Amino acid sequence: MVEIGGNFTRISAQQLFFAASENSEINDLMNYCREWILMQAQQMAACNAAHPADKRFCRWLLQACERMGTDTVSVTQDTIASLLAIRRTTVTLIAQKLLAAGLIHYRRGKITILDGARLRAQACECCACLGRKHWPSTRLLNATAPNFTPPNSRVGMANG
Repeated sequence: MVEIGGNFTRISAQQLFFAASENSEINDLMNYCREWILMQAQQMAACNAAHPADKRFCRWLLQACERMGTDTVSVTQDTIASLLAIRRTTVTLIAQKLLAAGLIHYRRGKITILDGARLRAQACECCACLGRKHWPSTRLLNATAPNFTPPNSRVGMANG
């Protein structure tokens, strides 16, 4: 189920498994994705049991924006409440507190992060455990980094 809108690509499981059997990078990515899903499930179970709602809200908002590649996410407070297994009124109170502190802005189903560093300081440590460095795509890039040359780059040229 998609909770936040965006652009998506879809492929049938049969086509994906065929592609993985033909290409080792796709196969590796599928394996990383399986591990990632399991890791997220375990981390979220621990997070939900150990951390208060306000820290989980901050973690969720940071992760949602990071995954969408934006500082603004279109989502209702009802949806956040459902995803975090808390009451909508709790989401409202947390959002009001973060708004008053100048960390976020929200209006009619849109939340914008205004101060990501301070919001991250309010989030639980699970935010770091589930960050970009653990994403399957990042792991695949790191695994192939010695052989990877970005397009339009020249060997021996310094970045700067």
